[in-house]
Amino acid sequence: CALKQTFFLKLDFIVSIENTIRQVSHNINHITNQLLRTDSKKTLVADPVKVFQR
Repeated sequence: CALKQTFFLKLDFIVSIENTIRQVSHNINHITNQLLRTDSKKTLVADPVKVFQR
C-alpha cells in the first residue's frame, strides 16, 4: 500500500513540474510578444537576462 502511495506522489510531482514548465513557457511567450509589440521598430535582439531582471 505504501508503494502505491509513493508512486502516486511521484506522479503528482511530475504533473506539477509539467504544469510549471507550461506556465513558464507561456510567460516567456507573453514577454516576447510584449517586447515585439513595444520594440517593433527595433530589431529583436532582446537580452534574456534583462527581461528576467525586470
